[in-house]
Amino acid sequence: MKSKTHENLHFVLAALMLFGIFILSASLASAANELIFNQTSYSLSLNHATSGAISFFLNNTLSNQNITNISFSSSVLTTGSYTISSGNVSLPSNITNIQYNSTSSVLSATIAVPSYQQPGTYAGTITASGTNGTSLTAQLSISLTVNSTSSLSLTSPAELNRAQNNSSFTITNTGNVDFTSINLSYDAASIRDSAGRQATLAFSSNLFDLSKGASRTINITSDIPSNLYLEDYTTTITANSSSGTTATTSLKVVSDYCKYGKNGTSVEILSLQDKSSETDWDWKPLDSVDIEVSVRNNGIDEEDITVQIGLYDPQDKEFVDLDKDEKTVSVGDGRSKDVEFTINVPVDIKDRNYRLYVRAFYDSDERGQCTDRIGSEFYRAINIDKESREMTLQSINIPEYVNCGESVDITAKAYNIGTRDEDKVYLSIYNKELGISQNSNSFLLDEGDSEVVTFSISVPKNSTEQNYTLTFKAYYDYDEDDDSYDLTSTFTEQLKVSGQCTASVSRDVSISASLAEGYENAIAGSTMKLKVTLTNPKDTETTYSISASGYEDWAKLDRVEPSTLTLEKGESGSAYLYFKIDGDASGEKIFKAKITYDSQVKEQSLAVTIQKSTLSAFASSLGENITSNKAVWILVTLIVVLVVLIILVSVARAKPKVSVV
Repeated sequence: MKSKTHENLHFVLAALMLFGIFILSASLASAANELIFNQTSYSLSLNHATSGAISFFLNNTLSNQNITNISFSSSVLTTGSYTISSGNVSLPSNITNIQYNSTSSVLSATIAVPSYQQPGTYAGTITASGTNGTSLTAQLSISLTVNSTSSLSLTSPAELNRAQNNSSFTITNTGNVDFTSINLSYDAASIRDSAGRQATLAFSSNLFDLSKGASRTINITSDIPSNLYLEDYTTTITANSSSGTTATTSLKVVSDYCKYGKNGTSVEILSLQDKSSETDWDWKPLDSVDIEVSVRNNGIDEEDITVQIGLYDPQDKEFVDLDKDEKTVSVGDGRSKDVEFTINVPVDIKDRNYRLYVRAFYDSDERGQCTDRIGSEFYRAINIDKESREMTLQSINIPEYVNCGESVDITAKAYNIGTRDEDKVYLSIYNKELGISQNSNSFLLDEGDSEVVTFSISVPKNSTEQNYTLTFKAYYDYDEDDDSYDLTSTFTEQLKVSGQCTASVSRDVSISASLAEGYENAIAGSTMKLKVTLTNPKDTETTYSISASGYEDWAKLDRVEPSTLTLEKGESGSAYLYFKIDGDASGEKIFKAKITYDSQVKEQSLAVTIQKSTLSAFASSLGENITSNKAVWILVTLIVVLVVLIILVSVARAKPKVSVV
């Protein structure tokens, strides 16, 4: 009986012990999971010198207790012997409280990978610590892969020229792996001219190793041939590692206009100006262009400075021959001076863009003090503008004077300044008063070519001693189909006839008149501008007063500009008379130009045809005949447009002239 009782007691004690163990295990398990991350690990991949964020939550799994005063810490991240300091991990701010059975808001930490950090997979932990009366902790395992990156960088070297033939650049290993056997090279073809002349470069180091994050300065020495075509050349320098990583930089190599290269600062080109062209730097063949170069002497003594200009063809790589392309001037210390040149553009210059170079140097030290920069520019771009077809006459050779009854030769040089060859051209010379009218033989004239033509003329014995206008014409653009010339260029020169003349010499003033340019139509109600030209036949200087008469019934004389002309012997001059024509004036009108000089009065009768204001007359007449019918109005509108066009063409063609009567 006792034995049975003892067995029961042992059973109860064993059961109680097992229950206690269960309660303790449950309690420990509950305590281990009271504060937990929403995940056990976090993985990310970053390059060196970059940073990345990780996000997570914290959970309070207690059923009836809050967790307070939660803080965060990080371990060192390691892979083998390489580490990333915990200081490179930015942690979330402390949390005051997480209620039971609750989750925190989103939390984040940032990991910054140091520059040039060794590649590999780094491991570490982020720990959260809090309390509910008992210290509680939770851990998040971090796996960070630092990628392997291979990269190089090269700085930009300063430009090279003949005077400054040394430069340098810095190469840096910007990756996180070491490089071995880095090779430097350059593009030789890009610093070779079209004639095969080669500029060369040499590097102070080559085939060298470079640890991650390390730099090396490379010096460059150049050899630029003295006859290398003028140009700003650019070559590419390449750094190539044994692993295949490359980097490049550009280097400008300048073939200077300065003979020994740009050097020194004592000479300065302040400006380069085109002083004569209608449009700056737009030139045509045979133009005479005035160029002004302003130079400064920055030295401490007065110096002779030589200035030289050069017109360069960048396509053919050659200079155009120019006369007087160099001048030397004396310039005081700290002073500037303008140097003037005249460029006679060659007839055979090509229709393309050219470059105008300038260099200035000490006459005593060209090697040490020379500049070829116009401010920051190396040259000035010149546009040669040629028409498809164009001819001009120059070098017209006329004697100073010709006696009456004398025969002389007159020569003219014809130039083809267009871009096309002319298969057939000829010249003519004409003057009605002297009975001169001649045509040359036809001839071929290719682009840029010239031909001298000679005319033999005779001055009649009974000619009047005075100046005569010779008219020269060039006929070109020959049309074989209708045997005609489509283009004509006209030129005039004065021929003075004096001596051995049998005709009496007129001592009366010569008067001619015409409607002025821009006032070719004399229209009722408008202004008529009359050009009166006088020629003084007297042997002495004479003053002429200009006025008019006989116009009062159809116009008013507004003003005369100038009202007097003072002319030397044989000299001509013009005055302008402004008439306000009455609105109802029309038809031919006769009036007189009145010239007063030396107590004498000479009047010249003139005739001009006044046109009605045709458009208003037409509109008035039309209005009287139009009914209220809309269809008629539409038709009339169309007719008006057509008539206006016809009137404009008629007015343009019918240019009334002033004639002597």
